[in-house]
Amino acid sequence: MKHLSMHILPSLQRRIGMRMHAFLLTAVAATACTAQTAVTVVSTFTDSGLSVADGELRWTSPQFDSADEFEGEGSLYGRCARSGNGNANIVLTCTDAAELGQIQRIDVEASTNGDKTVMSAAVGGNAFGSSQQILQGTAHANSTYTFEGTGEGTIVLTTTRNKSAGKQCRLWLRSIAVTYLPGETAIAAPSASPSSKASSVICDLAGRQWHCDVSLLPRGCYIVGGRKILIR
Repeated sequence: MKHLSMHILPSLQRRIGMRMHAFLLTAVAATACTAQTAVTVVSTFTDSGLSVADGELRWTSPQFDSADEFEGEGSLYGRCARSGNGNANIVLTCTDAAELGQIQRIDVEASTNGDKTVMSAAVGGNAFGSSQQILQGTAHANSTYTFEGTGEGTIVLTTTRNKSAGKQCRLWLRSIAVTYLPGETAIAAPSASPSSKASSVICDLAGRQWHCDVSLLPRGCYIVGGRKILIR
């Protein structure tokens, strides 16, 4: 009996150890799969019509016209896209954001020549963060204004200009960065169709493909489904 127990006990210990090891590996894998990494997409405007490079979020506004003067980064102030002159509200809309996931932060690099210019943000029709006063003058050119919160859907940025008699001002935009947590619909799941497979491809800037969920990518710049993203 003693001899038999000497053989059975080590065998049981090995089995228990193996099962415990497998359980721990499963727990670690589950944690890695559920962990989410925030992704930042930066839209840098290349003309006063709010054009951006391929893979960047697209913004539209009736107050911005490609025919208007553009102050490139090599110019005196480098304030980039310039709105029309006036005192009506400026409304910027990003419908691309509805495909992202949970939006956490919006950073707007902006300038103005108006003394009472205030910008507010909404995501999915709900207020997002606190309104920000865009500071006037060249000393504050290209300052960054941050909106933080949680929301999903289309982003709308509304800028209120001074409506006092005779007061007219412009808004300049250099870039808008959107930080979000990818949702299940942010990246299309692979299927049998070639187009959906192409939309789920993840590549770094060196052209290497990454075969993992976007939430598991290390820090850096990537092309996901044709869209350029920055993971911090």
